[in-house]
Amino acid sequence: MQKTLGDRNLLPDGVYYELGGLYQQQQIAFKGLSTVFGAAIALVFGLLLFLYERFRVATAVMAMPLLAAGAVFIGLWLTGIELNISAMMGMTMIIGIVTEVAIFYVSELQGLLRDEGMKFEEALIAAGRNRLRPIGRLP
Repeated sequence: MQKTLGDRNLLPDGVYYELGGLYQQQQIAFKGLSTVFGAAIALVFGLLLFLYERFRVATAVMAMPLLAAGAVFIGLWLTGIELNISAMMGMTMIIGIVTEVAIFYVSELQGLLRDEGMKFEEALIAAGRNRLRPIGRLP
């Protein structure tokens, strides 16, 4: 519809159109969620810098949720689902979960290196085993 209405020869000079209703509300919601998403990335990165005091570690942890966001877009494309409010809310939740797992993994890794005195490669594997185990018990 926008492509058709965007044709310069369709409407006379001085006449304009404005899309409203549900489309307008959706665009406002997308802008708001995009702003929140950008602010959340900046704040989480600042928190990681404060927590780990190393730019390299904070960058490594932030790489995981950004890769997860890319995976969400690939999943939406493969399934033929358009990016809508529900998909953006789900992406926000996935990014939060991935960030939490990455923080716990790095903390576990640092603890193993500091407290156990393990070699780096051994600590990577041990931290992965500890963080990837099931959390609850099966009945």
